[in-house]
Amino acid sequence: LQPGAKFVNHEDYPILGWNNEFYRYDLNTTEWTYQPLKGEAPPPTAASTMTRVGDKAYLVAGRNPPTRVNDVYILDLVTMEWRHLDKPLPLSPDVPWPAP
Repeated sequence: LQPGAKFVNHEDYPILGWNNEFYRYDLNTTEWTYQPLKGEAPPPTAASTMTRVGDKAYLVAGRNPPTRVNDVYILDLVTMEWRHLDKPLPLSPDVPWPAP
């Protein structure tokens, strides 16, 4: 694992899991490289989504065993610094978890 990264085991398969490492893919060299980041990194989270808008990337929601999460983390792609939004998104009562 990268310095400061965390790993979470899958609850049913201890040798599997997820982490919060961050790598950058270079389209010119077609190589992945470790990207050091600053700020409050998100915890290891499965089933989340990340979207780029301008010079920011937004990591939203997901699952962090044993529950789902609705946190929002913003990565500034210029300074490479994470920021955690203090107020999470509301969870929809209409969406069962785990999804069928």
